[in-house]
Amino acid sequence: MEQGASLSEQAGNARDIQDAAQAGPTLSAREQTRLKAQLIFDACWKSMEQRLGERYVCPREIVWLNGAPGSGKGTNVPFIMKSRGLSRSVGMSQLLDSPEIKSYVDRGELVPDAMVLDALLDAILNPEVNDGAGLVIDGFPRTATQVDFVKLLYDKLMDRHARNADSADEWRSPRPSFKVVILYVDEKESVNRQMKRAELTSLHNERVRDAGTGDVWNVRATDVNEALCRRRYQVFKAHYNTILRLKSYFPFSLIDAMGSLQDCRSQIVRELRYQSSLDLDEKTYAAIRHLPLARDLVRVARQRLVFRLDLYCKKHYKMFTDIISLIDMEIMPVLKQCSMAGHAEYRSRHPLLLSSHLAVDMLIDILTDRGFNVAHFVEERLVPRRVDMKTGAIQTESEDVHSFRITFNKENIRDVSLNHGSHTSSQNEQNMIIGKTFVPEHLRKDNDTNAMVSLAFQKQPDHVPNKPDTSPMRAGPVCYTTTPSSSSTASTGASSKDGAPQVATQRDGPEYEHMNERED
Repeated sequence: MEQGASLSEQAGNARDIQDAAQAGPTLSAREQTRLKAQLIFDACWKSMEQRLGERYVCPREIVWLNGAPGSGKGTNVPFIMKSRGLSRSVGMSQLLDSPEIKSYVDRGELVPDAMVLDALLDAILNPEVNDGAGLVIDGFPRTATQVDFVKLLYDKLMDRHARNADSADEWRSPRPSFKVVILYVDEKESVNRQMKRAELTSLHNERVRDAGTGDVWNVRATDVNEALCRRRYQVFKAHYNTILRLKSYFPFSLIDAMGSLQDCRSQIVRELRYQSSLDLDEKTYAAIRHLPLARDLVRVARQRLVFRLDLYCKKHYKMFTDIISLIDMEIMPVLKQCSMAGHAEYRSRHPLLLSSHLAVDMLIDILTDRGFNVAHFVEERLVPRRVDMKTGAIQTESEDVHSFRITFNKENIRDVSLNHGSHTSSQNEQNMIIGKTFVPEHLRKDNDTNAMVSLAFQKQPDHVPNKPDTSPMRAGPVCYTTTPSSSSTASTGASSKDGAPQVATQRDGPEYEHMNERED
């Protein structure tokens, strides 16, 4: 076939390139490898362009998944795809399925680099199968030359992205994002898993033949021979240090796959989580990085919550205890009644709440300390007072009603007993996990996160009457607003349905004189 001839030709060219590189007496071994990789890559890229023309589409993200035989690469590919929001994967063992290539695989040897790269580029860039979002590549790179291929491919995609920026073909060349994931197991575990895989495959095939229905699974020749299993691991280990070179270029996640599947996947979720400093374009990230993260807001707000509660007890003890009594007598019965729902509504015209905004603050802060999330607003209710019997006109008066929506975490009653004490591994097993993500120095855009947070929470000046107090007021997901009819207000950035600004209660008056001290 034409494709097979192309692969054979590439392999021949690769051998000629290698001989030429080794003939250079002035080149080091590393320089020879780099030269070989560059020449093979250029030849394969040119061949790809001849096959696909200008139709090829570059992926936005590629996760390069690697690991020893039996480490669980194939098992975890769908999970990694889901974690990163990808819809496609390429397994090198399925991609390299020509008879010539299979002969290398069956002997437990590495396939020539030119054959691998030629097939890989077609799988990555072919517009008939590429949706542009990205993919997981299982089993690549394996050799020093293939490691160079990954870097060369990234540079080529970045160059194409720069050249096509702001053009009609910009969608074909998004900014590439590469991530490297290594699943680690030791030699003993790798051999055991390979042999176990062969046993399970043979058992499955026996059942299929006995039942007369089902699909027969392929038994790998290397899985039925312990010496070949051990050789596969040793081949991987021999090139492992070359794969570690990718730590210098791309985010590199080492996943400890020695434990259970659940432990492995917990690490994958943690290490491959979304990180704007790595996933966003540098210019985009620079524009938004000054905004604090939600967790940082909560952390600082929690510290201020402690300060306020202690100050309530010290400076406003009578009002503080009255609010606690109100919670005990009126709010807690409602919460207990709604405990399985996870939320409750409390509306009140209690004189204490109507007379002091500080009392409302205390109520919210006390419930927040107890683990509840509180949203508060003041409703304006029109109450009919008099009817003119001659004209039928109704005279009304407005009343303010304090409304609190209180939410909290809940468990399904059927799941409580199942979740109690169910841990996937002991603390000692957790301490033995060696998984970690390494980010190259040139990609670390977020080294001064704490500085950004401190800038976002610079000390506020002393309170000035009749000016908006814009300092953070609540710990956790708390919303605190009133209707525009309130008499003591400060403008916020939100807008109501008719475009008028919503307003937040302002801390003003003698009862706030101690609250306006510095809280830092």
